Amino acid sequence: MPSFLPDDVLLYIFGQAVDRGDITWPKTDYSREFAAAPFKLAAVCPRWRTLARATCSLWTYFGFPGHFESHHAHLPRLEILLALSKEAPIDLELVQRHRGHGSGNLEMEELFDRHPQAFKLVQILATLVRRCRTLVLDVSTGMTAVFFSASSSDTWPYLEFLSVRYTNRLHGLPHLPRLLCMHLGYCSMTGLRDALTQLPSLTTLTILQSDGEEDTHALLRAVSLQLTDLCLLGFPEGSADEPLVFPRLRSLTLNDSFDLHHFRAPALQRLALDLGNLNNDVLSATQHVASVKHLQIWGAVDFENLVLLQDLRQISRLTFAVAAEVGWIWKESYHLSANLFQVLSAVVPPMWPLLKRIDFCSMDTRSTSSQSHEGLLKFIASRQNRGNALATEPTVARIHEVHLDYHRNREEEMRSFVLRLQDLLKDGTLQVRPY
Repeated sequence: MPSFLPDDVLLYIFGQAVDRGDITWPKTDYSREFAAAPFKLAAVCPRWRTLARATCSLWTYFGFPGHFESHHAHLPRLEILLALSKEAPIDLELVQRHRGHGSGNLEMEELFDRHPQAFKLVQILATLVRRCRTLVLDVSTGMTAVFFSASSSDTWPYLEFLSVRYTNRLHGLPHLPRLLCMHLGYCSMTGLRDALTQLPSLTTLTILQSDGEEDTHALLRAVSLQLTDLCLLGFPEGSADEPLVFPRLRSLTLNDSFDLHHFRAPALQRLALDLGNLNNDVLSATQHVASVKHLQIWGAVDFENLVLLQDLRQISRLTFAVAAEVGWIWKESYHLSANLFQVLSAVVPPMWPLLKRIDFCSMDTRSTSSQSHEGLLKFIASRQNRGNALATEPTVARIHEVHLDYHRNREEEMRSFVLRLQDLLKDGTLQVRPY
């Protein structure tokens, strides 16, 4: 059937089909959906195919999984992408995720010996790094070196997002004038010290684990004045006691609350923590991040560890989060003690008097219980009553907004709870999303 849509409308449809969203948090796994998208669009009809072939930005997802032996179509697909993308900036993802199965546990040389097409594929991809807008390398050390060795003294003019995992030979970086976001996971940073001036635009940094104490500190110190978002698995052992000042940092994710004492972040707006690792050391550290308005937490949550954060008096939003949803690599969830909200409702003066919104991500039977639901209703009722207090009493905000994401197998259990919650919020907002 012929298409009567104008070209500009078709181009908009094409753009939406391959749009990868926020560049600072792209998906870092090979995506069949993005790999197939331009081919599906081109298959609709002859007119769509003609326009698709002429739109070079449509053919820029160069994503490949690590299991080369089971995907014989990758090399022909690469040749098509090379021809149709012309010189447009590309998104290149090479993900060797499951190292215990198939080709994932092979060293590069053995992989290439067994699968010659893999050698040719990597050889071609390595020549494209200067065109990369996104580069994700979750592969063996030797394969990572293939991409970096030839261009370590070069300039990659388009690169905005770089993710490198599992390599012990990241000895340097090319000049990356437009790099906004960098993820380094389980990497050796030996030699990165000399490349720190190569990152003038970097604002978002994730370091999951490294083996170079001095180099990690040098990296953080070199970019501390420009970072707005930082996600850190933990400071290396033997880290210097001298704190790091991050004047522009607005978002901080930490796996270990002890590391909070390393930071001076006067503009911080969002703090994400594993409460299971919380201890008394955090009490003295909260004064240096007192501007936080949004607190995201996971792990074991009870009153004894939550109260350690009571000095964060500016908090207006509290999120019980799944770690992977706030930029972390694990899917660890939260586990609320049954009496948490019941205890909070009795605290005088109330903790976090400016609190207006509470989010519950991915509620399942392990994260909350019917008893904790009753406690939440009591807590919100106490806040609504205090919000109606006399003008002579300390100001306490009412809870205006609650977001619930719960598993569908809890729908029956949640029905009564949601109705009672809705009645409590009245003119507020209740957003419910079964998944």
